[in-house]
Amino acid sequence: MSMFMMHQILIHFCVLASIFLTSHAQAQHMGTHSKQNAMGHIDKVQGNRAKADDAPQAPKGSDLPGAQAPAPIPAADALELPQADFTPLRQDRNDRILDIIDPLTIRGEKIGIIRLSGLDIPDYNPYQQGPLAESAAYILRDMLSDTPVRLYHTRDKTTGRKNRMNQSLYHVVIADSESWVQGILVRLGLARVRTDPSTPEMARDLYTLETQAREEKLGLWAFDHYKVLSPDEASAHLNTFAIVEGKVVSAARKQNNIYLNFGQNWREDFTIQVKPINARRFDAAGINLLNLNGQTIRVRGWLQSYNGPYIEIDHPERIEIISP
Repeated sequence: MSMFMMHQILIHFCVLASIFLTSHAQAQHMGTHSKQNAMGHIDKVQGNRAKADDAPQAPKGSDLPGAQAPAPIPAADALELPQADFTPLRQDRNDRILDIIDPLTIRGEKIGIIRLSGLDIPDYNPYQQGPLAESAAYILRDMLSDTPVRLYHTRDKTTGRKNRMNQSLYHVVIADSESWVQGILVRLGLARVRTDPSTPEMARDLYTLETQAREEKLGLWAFDHYKVLSPDEASAHLNTFAIVEGKVVSAARKQNNIYLNFGQNWREDFTIQVKPINARRFDAAGINLLNLNGQTIRVRGWLQSYNGPYIEIDHPERIEIISP
């Protein structure tokens, strides 16, 4: 497949996501004429791979708060298909994708069930998919159905290759174009980065793509509900996976726990905790957490209430250092 054709396909993905999210934000269903127009575009790009009865419908359920119209789609020559250096990972066998189970789960001919590593789709729910999740699933079907891929997983044989549901964790690359599937979803704003201690690889590459999507207000970044929060906004988003950015006011060690405080009153203001067992990972990565005092950082994790809004960080890839 030529690079020009892949550019055209990526534009199609952007248009599809834009139409899908806009229709949901406005609580309007796509009409038959709109579906036919959308599918006509797909047919021209994909050579009639998509079928009319697979066209996406405006999803049901509550509207996303703070919805805005997605940003205009960039021109073809401004788009770059995400690729990456997968040296931190180990290449496993090649495979062919047989089925798209959901926006984060696919089925390979040889491997079986594959979970896309390193991603979070905020409105993904096994029982009722939101507009981001449905659009991402449709894109995966269009992009991966009956498609040869290369699979990469962690080099650690003891952990990080399977999740608790015994699904294989991989980064997926389309064989004939070298395009990185996780990178595409993040670049289109249909997913955000969410690593864990056993699969931290590729986080920095994904953050670069996430930043580009966020700056262009693509996909989820067009919605205030998913924006990067300031420390003062964190308390309004408890019990969610959130991204918070701010200046570390103080860094302290107490009973071997490390606390990064983002306000003068640690009993009320936003705080990050790193437990001793997890601090070793930062030491191994050459990061002195106490030296982050006075620096602006961006962190992500489960936001809970413990002497104010609080996130526990368990591996270095959950922290981005924005400025010294």
